Amino acid sequence: MYIVCQHGETSKGSVAPRVFLGILLLFVVLAGARIATKRPWVDEAWFTSPALDLATHGRFGTHVLEPTGSHLSLLRPGAVLTGIDRHTYWIMPLYPLTLAAWGKLFGFSAFSMRVPSVFWGILLLFNVRTIVRRLGGFEGAAVLATAILAVEFAFVDVGSDARMDMMSAALGFSGLASYLTLRDRSPLVASLVGHTLCAAALFTHPNGLLASISLLFCAWWMEPTRQLVKIAAIGAMPYAVGGIAWGAYIMRAPGDFAAQFGANSTHRMNALLNPLYAIYDEVFVRYLQRHFLPPSGGALVWMKTIGLLVFGGALAALILTPKLRAHSGYRLLWLLAVLRFLTMAIGASWRFEYYLVHALPFYAVIAGIVGHWLWNHPKPGRRLLATATLGAYFAIQLAIFAHLVISVSAYRRKYLPAMAYLSSIIKAGDSVTGPAELAFTMGFYNPQLVDDIWLGHWSGQRPTIVVVDDWYYGPMIVDKATAANYVRWVSDELSQNFKVIKTFDGYTIYRRVN
Repeated sequence: MYIVCQHGETSKGSVAPRVFLGILLLFVVLAGARIATKRPWVDEAWFTSPALDLATHGRFGTHVLEPTGSHLSLLRPGAVLTGIDRHTYWIMPLYPLTLAAWGKLFGFSAFSMRVPSVFWGILLLFNVRTIVRRLGGFEGAAVLATAILAVEFAFVDVGSDARMDMMSAALGFSGLASYLTLRDRSPLVASLVGHTLCAAALFTHPNGLLASISLLFCAWWMEPTRQLVKIAAIGAMPYAVGGIAWGAYIMRAPGDFAAQFGANSTHRMNALLNPLYAIYDEVFVRYLQRHFLPPSGGALVWMKTIGLLVFGGALAALILTPKLRAHSGYRLLWLLAVLRFLTMAIGASWRFEYYLVHALPFYAVIAGIVGHWLWNHPKPGRRLLATATLGAYFAIQLAIFAHLVISVSAYRRKYLPAMAYLSSIIKAGDSVTGPAELAFTMGFYNPQLVDDIWLGHWSGQRPTIVVVDDWYYGPMIVDKATAANYVRWVSDELSQNFKVIKTFDGYTIYRRVN
């Protein structure tokens, strides 16, 4: 039987727990600053709408999104999100259910909807600490790992978003931490608890399946072969229960489910057809273009590659250093990290940056272990290397946040001026088409507002005012790779029938001229 290495002891009176609490506080401060200063965006409005509908009307509809005018119609021509004003089937159900409960107590503003992600982020940091210690790391390594993760830009940004990614990742890593903690007492109980949490992660977002795969790998690696069937059987129970509950809701309108979920699953598994290219795409798109070395961001954007240096260097050190490689818990850890990279490359074809929250905790754990080992190495050069590299890492991460919060401050400098002007020009007979985040100002049940990238081409409801943002509508209108017919039609519509009446940093407002 594989034995989980016992964690390093914490000496009486150790400052590590207090340092860990300080790290949690730092994360809360960074996430809170992002909550207060970044502009709302379409995903946050899309996922707030069904939560609001459930809390206020007892339905589960998404009202701000035009069924014929979603971005999914570009990926799957002719896709219509049938019945979306009554049932929300295009996303997994658990996240908007939790938002409905939260919003019932604290309201449905963009700021309020972001706060639950902070709590999920705190839970994930606790999980990181547990995983390090259960796999044989010392308390110092555990604290260092949480510090590295707590300031990582993508982690904090996801932890301040009204999206389900942090919730799904936190539940998934809770499943892994619970399994590692409970398996010494009972592998069956550990499997049941672990997979219950992983099932919750899955019903929050399909990426929760990544955690389920990791947990299955742990059982295969750590448990006797004769117990694997029994462990797998008991682990399957939570997924069956969740599937039955979701299936009961699906049966209310199975045709709507097929239309909505089918549209949103289009192209998401394309990487399975070409796994080698998927690995290349994962590295150069998700990791480099979307996160560590984006094409925009100014002359100093290359400084973000410090994160890639820290994570990549730590992983290489863990694998190549004989003393570290021989450690059974660390060997399992780097295998889990590689497995997560591969499953994301092949199973999460859409290379969004915010999906990195499912991989970054593994990298932070490895960096914490290697950094702690370097710091305690008898050769002073190793300690100097750890100090210089991690010092640069923390300084750059905090500088990024300072820039975004103080200099960019997109909510105050971009969103509010555009919304104030828009509110001042809307007349009684106007209809506004624009990105869904307008609903946080105009209202989610406002009949004058709709999110329809086709500008009424299919619905027949032609707007008098169009708001084009630089992040959602704008890129699709100029990106011929999305859908040539769409680009041509919308460009002609705007140039022939509308004129620009106001331009802001991030938003352009058009009014119909005929």
